[in-house]
Amino acid sequence: MKENVSKNWLAEASAGVVLLSGMVLTYLSFFLGDDGEVADSVLYYMAQCFVYAGSIFGVTVYLRRSLHDIREKLGVK
Repeated sequence: MKENVSKNWLAEASAGVVLLSGMVLTYLSFFLGDDGEVADSVLYYMAQCFVYAGSIFGVTVYLRRSLHDIREKLGVK
């Protein structure tokens, strides 16, 4: 059980770091660019960050909900 908790923590932490890196890169691209535009490659990277983080958080929430429903049906606390 301890290994499963550390894997979940690692996955959620990596999703948070990826989101943070995307936000920082987008911020820097906007404010440090000459014309105040965000480059297409930065927008693509940010989109990939959203997909990765969404999949990590979405799968985690789905699995927790499913396990809770199964335990409830079996009568396990």
